[in-house]
Amino acid sequence: MKNLKFKDNDCFICGLNNSSKTIYKKKAFDLDFEILNCNDCDTNYINKVPKDSFTYSYIYDFGGMDSKIDIKNILTRLRIIKAKRYLKRNSPEILSKTLTILDYGSGDGYLSYTIKELNQNTDVYATDYIKTPSPFYENVNFINFDNLFESSISFDIIILRHVLEHIEEPKSVIEELMLKLNKNGYILIEVPNHDLKSNYFLKTFKSDYNQIGLPWHFNHFNVTIFKKMFKQYRLEFSKNSIPVLGQSLMMKFNKNYLTFDGTGFIALVSYPVQIFIDYVTSSYTAIILKIYK
Repeated sequence: MKNLKFKDNDCFICGLNNSSKTIYKKKAFDLDFEILNCNDCDTNYINKVPKDSFTYSYIYDFGGMDSKIDIKNILTRLRIIKAKRYLKRNSPEILSKTLTILDYGSGDGYLSYTIKELNQNTDVYATDYIKTPSPFYENVNFINFDNLFESSISFDIIILRHVLEHIEEPKSVIEELMLKLNKNGYILIEVPNHDLKSNYFLKTFKSDYNQIGLPWHFNHFNVTIFKKMFKQYRLEFSKNSIPVLGQSLMMKFNKNYLTFDGTGFIALVSYPVQIFIDYVTSSYTAIILKIYK
């Protein structure tokens, strides 16, 4: 294994290291990663995080991309259709207004691309620690993480879709992003739902649940944790369903399985079954949160 360096992690709400072990654990990169529960504020977080930029880049580049992105590919088009449905439901003003929007933690840029497809008059900015070579970034303004807060640009909507769980200090990042919002703007967040009472698949698969995401998911959220984190703001919650069944079965029967890559077809064929089970059990696999300025 390459020279990877990790450091002990602390609670992202109270900043303390007074924690108890949970049942959620995974071996990766020859190390044991597990989710800890803060004894002071009941927050869930990973026990260790990358210590340097090389380690951070290495684990996130591990496994690479599924394949070279082809916008005409059927799985890619389905991904965009699903993103359009997500945006129409959660940010319908994108369809009719001229807005300035930030896609924070943009990855390969698919969400930025989808926003531009919905409304060409929208001014879309994307930001991440590197710009992934991708056709999704055409007609999108890319701004580096380091330059974002130094710029004078402000935004009507800031979107973090499955990003906050990858951030070491999520509370601090959201507070900084609130300063970049225009009046009456909001931050739209989606994260996996880490709550046994409302997530049937988390309760069923336990450490084999794929959205535990160790060691890539640094923090694990539920509605109660969000209310503690952002009690000074007006919050609006809703539910979403993200594919977990097929990938969780892969993890259960192959303990060496780590990366999310190459699972598009598995997710697709198992998704209808998952949606049915979610409906029957009143379960949901993702939390959507709007934070208003």
